[in-house]
Amino acid sequence: MTVSLATILQRQNWTTGIIELDPANRLGLFLGLNELLEQGFAAHLAKREKWCSHAYQSADQVIFLPFGAVDAMTKQIFDHALYKYPQWLKIALHDIVVPPDSVFFIDTPPWPSLYVEQACEAADLIVVVWNPEPLHYLTLSAVSNFLAKIKKPALFLVNKLDVRRPLHNDLVLMSQNHLANLLLPYRLHLDEAVPEAFANNKLVIDHAPSSQVSHDLHGISAYIMQTLHKLDS
Repeated sequence: MTVSLATILQRQNWTTGIIELDPANRLGLFLGLNELLEQGFAAHLAKREKWCSHAYQSADQVIFLPFGAVDAMTKQIFDHALYKYPQWLKIALHDIVVPPDSVFFIDTPPWPSLYVEQACEAADLIVVVWNPEPLHYLTLSAVSNFLAKIKKPALFLVNKLDVRRPLHNDLVLMSQNHLANLLLPYRLHLDEAVPEAFANNKLVIDHAPSSQVSHDLHGISAYIMQTLHKLDS
């Protein structure tokens, strides 16, 4: 989803980038790479080197800063730095020289984590992605309380919605009552085009441009940009 949204905006003449703030280090695979990247910013930060020295670009010129493969000791040093400096990422972003009309996505592991807290400190807008399953729904209140505490603009996005399942529809309806206008009006529907695209090493917006999920992604990108414009005005 992150890669698709960044690519859509890049093709609309925005300068876009992705920061992979996730030790899983898998995001490069969705950018068309055939293997996990060894080099990334986590190891550079742990060694006190310039953190953005290993940036990549996708075929669509999306800037990509991978987390990189790290051993347990390096990850511990990195995590300690995040804990000690809660605004590290927010400050570090000033090292990246980009045009004013730029949009950067920060991809994180699930909340709660130090990585999410760093991303929230740096973000102008937070997008909470959740699946319409009971366990995810039960965490929405805790996430909402966390966002209210940090006082950052946020949107909630439903992912992998299967409209054939009554439970999914019920949970989305219940979330509308709970989240009101924080719930994105677009959903990401469950679509076989997504794994098919990944198997063919393509983005779903290219592999199946007429699919439901491609339509969803274009709607979501437009809505996010409208929200950012409102926040700027």
